Amino acid sequence: CGQAPLNNKIVGGEDATTGSWPWQVSIQSTRTGGHFCGGSLINKDWVLSAAHCFQ
Repeated sequence: CGQAPLNNKIVGGEDATTGSWPWQVSIQSTRTGGHFCGGSLINKDWVLSAAHCFQ
């Protein structure tokens, strides 16, 4: 059992224009300086994400 290496490419995808998906969140680490998980805004104060992002 293991974890597959992170692949940050989406085949056939393209960059989204900033602000085009305002409810999507990139959760980033201050230690590594990069994106490690995503989430969705559920109101002005809360982001819903997956438990495995913070284990």
